[in-house]
Amino acid sequence: FADYSRSAASTRTCDCCGGKKFIDAEVMTMKSIGQPYLSERKETVKVLCNKCKGKGVLTNACQCNGKGVVIDKEKTILQGGVPAYKTCRRCNGRGYARLLPDSVRKYICATVIDIPETTWRRSYKDFFESLVGECIKQEEYANQMLSKVTQ
Repeated sequence: FADYSRSAASTRTCDCCGGKKFIDAEVMTMKSIGQPYLSERKETVKVLCNKCKGKGVLTNACQCNGKGVVIDKEKTILQGGVPAYKTCRRCNGRGYARLLPDSVRKYICATVIDIPETTWRRSYKDFFESLVGECIKQEEYANQMLSKVTQ
């Protein structure tokens, strides 16, 4: 259901800092008690997370910013600077990347039951894909029925 319900606008906690907004980093600092007594020490300090920029959450949007299209640089140059667009290769025009089946397997193994990778690939992966497809079909059907009722 998480794969089906994802959108480009939805967010998730940052993998790097775990939503804490800061990470611990070891830095070298110069400590002095006077001019001739400089000493270099290692210290652990909290640094702003680079991945989420201190927000603690990341959006699910692809690098196309959820639009599903990106500028085609080659065609733009051929057209003399007029922007040409193409479907984003990372998300296939969806605006966000889908959950990888392997990450779903890892979650199931951690919470429910341990499934070997070969068994997952042979039986459960296709079942997972069909469930997501069925959710999408039912959503389209519900939208059609809603549009009939509201006309």
